[in-house]
Amino acid sequence: MFMATFKSHWKNGFIVSKGGYEYTLVLMTVSITLGLIGPGNYSLDALFGIVLPEALLFGVLAVAALLVDIIGLYISRPAAVASSREDVQSTLTKQSASESERQGVRNP
Repeated sequence: MFMATFKSHWKNGFIVSKGGYEYTLVLMTVSITLGLIGPGNYSLDALFGIVLPEALLFGVLAVAALLVDIIGLYISRPAAVASSREDVQSTLTKQSASESERQGVRNP
């Protein structure tokens, strides 16, 4: 939900009816809360007798997921806009003109 919040919804503001990040923030908060509290008595973990170090496991997995999201946000950011061919040609023309002026001044 971290990536969805910051990549898609953050620019639209808080209100969910305008495409904002309110709902994704709620889902992220509920997920973190459930991860910290644990599965509870009515879970499949309790039914099958699975016991894991919940807080440590959740912390490690949360940090790993956050790192993956940050890398994904970094990789998927928009690339810098390349200059058009006309801009490059005009810049080169200006540079060559200034070079020839400098050479003309040095060699009269």
